[in-house]
Amino acid sequence: MEYFYPLFPFMKTSKLLSLLLGALFVFTLALTGCGTEIVVVMPNPIPEDTGKGDTPWEKETTTANLEVAPYFAQGDISYFEITPLTNPSFVEPYKEEITRLYNESMSSSDTGSPEATWEENLASSFQWYAIGTIIADNDYKDDTLIVLIIPCDGMCFEPTLYRFAWDEETGDFTALLNHSANYYPDAPVPDYTSPLFTNKDDTLTLNGLAAPQEITLPDGVNKLTLSSDSYGYFPTTVPGSLAFENSTMGKIYFGYDVANAETAWTACLFLQLPDGSIARYGYNPGFNFGLGKEAPAEAMVTWNNGSTLDLTQNYQYKPTGCGIMGNCYLIENVDENNLTVAGKTSNGLDLYEVKGLAGLDPTNTNDLTLTSEQKAFVDEYNGYIQMQTVFEAPVKTFAEYLALHPKLYFKDPLDRFGSLMNVEIAPQGECGKPVIYLYPTQTTTVSVKVGIDQITYSDPAYGDNGWKVVAQPDGTLTNLADGLTYPYLFWEGLSKTGVEPTSGFMVAREDVKSFLNDSLTKLGLTDQEKADFMEYWVSRMLNFNEPYFYITFLGTQDFNKVAPLEITPKPNTLIRVFMYFDPVTKPFQVKEQTLVSVPRNGFTVVEWGGTTSRPWKK
Repeated sequence: MEYFYPLFPFMKTSKLLSLLLGALFVFTLALTGCGTEIVVVMPNPIPEDTGKGDTPWEKETTTANLEVAPYFAQGDISYFEITPLTNPSFVEPYKEEITRLYNESMSSSDTGSPEATWEENLASSFQWYAIGTIIADNDYKDDTLIVLIIPCDGMCFEPTLYRFAWDEETGDFTALLNHSANYYPDAPVPDYTSPLFTNKDDTLTLNGLAAPQEITLPDGVNKLTLSSDSYGYFPTTVPGSLAFENSTMGKIYFGYDVANAETAWTACLFLQLPDGSIARYGYNPGFNFGLGKEAPAEAMVTWNNGSTLDLTQNYQYKPTGCGIMGNCYLIENVDENNLTVAGKTSNGLDLYEVKGLAGLDPTNTNDLTLTSEQKAFVDEYNGYIQMQTVFEAPVKTFAEYLALHPKLYFKDPLDRFGSLMNVEIAPQGECGKPVIYLYPTQTTTVSVKVGIDQITYSDPAYGDNGWKVVAQPDGTLTNLADGLTYPYLFWEGLSKTGVEPTSGFMVAREDVKSFLNDSLTKLGLTDQEKADFMEYWVSRMLNFNEPYFYITFLGTQDFNKVAPLEITPKPNTLIRVFMYFDPVTKPFQVKEQTLVSVPRNGFTVVEWGGTTSRPWKK
């Protein structure tokens, strides 16, 4: 490990010196241009036999200078090269308490595992980066801005990112909650990171640190809307080709390689901030699906016959389901010549439908004269018939189906097509049969509550205060309300909260069973848990006739946002696996998801469940 002398911008030796050097940095920035990379020349390292001296951290050799666009350069942060840190001094006061809490959370009378130590077990779980100096005139002026990345316990779509202000002179170390991921001190599993949040500030907002809520597109009118401010982090890079360059925000990227745009999955766009974090954006046509807002005037459509409709209340992006939503739609590979304008929104956006549908025979699925768009529409209608038949519900004729404007297309300002589905044809799915297994290390009375908007069904009955059961180490549950024995707790429900998948799998119909078996093994389910899962879901998935399935899994971290659990006593290990699937007629490109398992230590709670873009028969 190499050690370095203290040198701006990596630290300050005094407030006065920091101010002088800061002024020099701003002057240099003005001369070079806001978007120009600033190169800092480091002195020769201190010989290792002299020790650290005044250096407050050990600096790894991997660093990165990201472009500082005007939006960030004119803010409250003086950015420098992203500097990974090992053994930073600000962690020293917290090591012992973090290690103690970790060992308590992992403790079990039957594991026989040795206690963890900070150096061997925990240090590598905390990825620290120094990113800049706070230059705003506030309580943290001249403090070093620190980013902490904590890898997910299991799988997740996005990393957990926290930001801190560190005063190197006093040692004060403060969590900046307005610029961090949500912190859950009452999480279902004991949170051993809690000592880091002893000092916290939930009011400070720093300009030029967070990703903006909107970015203007090249047409100067339309906007991108922030979908997530922590899609990834250094050394991860933006996932695709350059989309355009914004004079204020810098370079904006597609989520795919333009050369393969025909098979691209998501219409999201990405921005890498100078602190190394990646923000994800979606084009917002004004519909506000999944954003929790009232329908704006722009969401009203006027059809060609003069009638009007509120899109927000009657349509949705696809895919969607319980816990699955967002403002990044699928890119549809359609030929505009095979579409016709069906209506226009009040902000002037054309809405298209497939051309030449009237008079088609939907039973003739092998008609070679059909365009690819007509064929896909006929397939979707036949899928609708199948769905209604499963539910023993009335089936609309093809003409009645067409009158609903079941599928609409729109073209975004980057010349990509997205689609909308009428909710009467593709209603949002419920959280389908999540089941909860309880495995204490000894006979234990356990209470369980699900933080869902609405429980629609449960077994045993979900009382006013949830379930209260006596759990055995083998998973057998005795429900105190009725005295009966159950293998698990079963619930179904509705949630208005969702997350947006950023990875998954495209699986052929004939491979579904083997894929699920392999995937559930990777996710750490036992043979019995896998058998229960597959007994419930495989037949329901294969009831749909489509030749492919898009499948993704929400892990514990993501599903906690949709339906948090309150378990007393708190488990040592919580494993949640929630599958989403969408039957599709044509495969599309998708970033492959990484599936990992979580070791079971002490009192373990396991839950699996699922949902889909289509409803299913209970």
